[in-house]
Amino acid sequence: MRPLNRKEQSMYDLIAWDCLDEQTIVFKNPNEGRPTTPYTFDRVFAPACSTQKVYDEGAKDVALSALSGINATIFAYGQTSSGKTFTMRGITENAIRDIYDYIKNTSDRDFVFRISALEIYKETVIDLLNRESGPLRLLDDPEKGTIVEKLNEEVAKDCQHLRHSIGICKAHRQVGETTLNDKSSRSHQIIRLTVESFLRESPDHVKSYIASL
Repeated sequence: MRPLNRKEQSMYDLIAWDCLDEQTIVFKNPNEGRPTTPYTFDRVFAPACSTQKVYDEGAKDVALSALSGINATIFAYGQTSSGKTFTMRGITENAIRDIYDYIKNTSDRDFVFRISALEIYKETVIDLLNRESGPLRLLDDPEKGTIVEKLNEEVAKDCQHLRHSIGICKAHRQVGETTLNDKSSRSHQIIRLTVESFLRESPDHVKSYIASL
């Protein structure tokens, strides 16, 4: 759950839900016809909870699993102004930090990172690292599944280069004003980090892992 934004505070809005505990929420005002029975989830994060805590308990293990060759996805779903973009930016920043901390502490492996990013807006797919390329086509590959034709993929030279690339994606996204949000993200965004690593077990044998986050 997110706290009230400035526009909501100026209109004296109230948060509609109570967190009973870390798994349960209940609607505050039963007079509006909603049931008063609690809704139970694997985990509930209250409005005052930090994005760092959401990341630590809900996404960190998923993000780091890509370093061990396990494909992983962190997916945010919700209505306009529910806080998806804000939360995912925090999760992305924390994941980058932890990934590069892991690399520093893993001296027996070499890592290569490749980043690609796309936006789906009004059923059109756009390369966020190269908007000038125009709309891209989705193709069905018998081995790889659905792929995006001619999607740009860059090798991340270091942590700062990766952050810079993600900043470009942020700047290129479609935004617009809604009744709930002055700068609502009007599109779906997918950032993919492909992680390839090589474990040197002996001079004549190299064990490699590859996965996408």
